[in-house]
Amino acid sequence: MVGSERVTAATIALVAAPPILAFALVAGFLAAETLGFRPLDAEPANVSEASAMGAAAAALRFIANGSDPNIPRVIAPGVLGNAPRTVNAIDAAILGRQPEMIQLLRQSGATVADLRRSQCLADAVQFPEALSILGIAGTPSAVVSTGEADDPIEACLRDGGRN
Repeated sequence: MVGSERVTAATIALVAAPPILAFALVAGFLAAETLGFRPLDAEPANVSEASAMGAAAAALRFIANGSDPNIPRVIAPGVLGNAPRTVNAIDAAILGRQPEMIQLLRQSGATVADLRRSQCLADAVQFPEALSILGIAGTPSAVVSTGEADDPIEACLRDGGRN
């Protein structure tokens, strides 16, 4: 054989590496999906998450399938910041600054569970428009002092905005 026609192990490895790497990547994603991880899925997991994201169709689908928007559900980290939050759909829409979602949720039977907490959350995220949409009369409350709490949202959720 002439030297240019000879196939070496290094040449085979160089040619085979990209398909093998691609197969390993696809197999990894399939394994993650099988185990319940959603590495590339941005679909909301529940009605509260959908409300926070402003995903109206998903929120309506959850409600149509029997999900009660008034029951607090966990919103995964990364949707409303780094910390997970457990809130109902209206409070999730407030935290996500989604005025249209608040109106849609109200039309779909969602209610405000705790007026003070909802007002506190609207104040914490500087979303005063939520107060008029929710029919909360008056001006924003000064119940959350960022000097007293590192996380004003957590303070609202913990004690409903009561000092």
